[in-house]
Amino acid sequence: MNEAIMRFGGICLSHNPSQLKIRRKKALTSRGLLSGEERWETVEGEPDAVSGTGELFGESCREDFEKLEALCKSSSPAPLSLPYFGAFKAVLSELTLAAEPKEDHITVSFTFHACGGSSHPPISSAPFCRTSFGESLWDVAYRTDTDVHDLIALNPQIRNITELTGEERVRLY
Repeated sequence: MNEAIMRFGGICLSHNPSQLKIRRKKALTSRGLLSGEERWETVEGEPDAVSGTGELFGESCREDFEKLEALCKSSSPAPLSLPYFGAFKAVLSELTLAAEPKEDHITVSFTFHACGGSSHPPISSAPFCRTSFGESLWDVAYRTDTDVHDLIALNPQIRNITELTGEERVRLY
């Protein structure tokens, strides 16, 4: 079985990330109690950030880079799927050419910011769902608010979790 690959806004970044940094930050405040004790509480902090570098390969690498540029300019949230971290809604806030582009190879650096938490409406309350061509099991997990590891266990017939065929039947529970 193939491990998950990085995807953002419907774009499959199969050779990414080559380097990844995930920042989880929260702000704390203290509150004095009548007893004289101090109590720490979490307050809204900066959104989680994901940054790193990666490569776009093949004949479509320039087209993929242009799609990512458009997503970065639009600042629209889209599902971000990362290997081992699952999927969540994020905004691509920075996209940089990290090296001189070649005909079939572009090296990029990127920064995403998580937005809106992980709450998203499930696509169905039915025990199965149908996929669209090119979706990954990570995308299905995100859309149905299901853990991808549960989906893998429930669907042993799926050999490639990174790219499902169109109209594939996936058991949700």
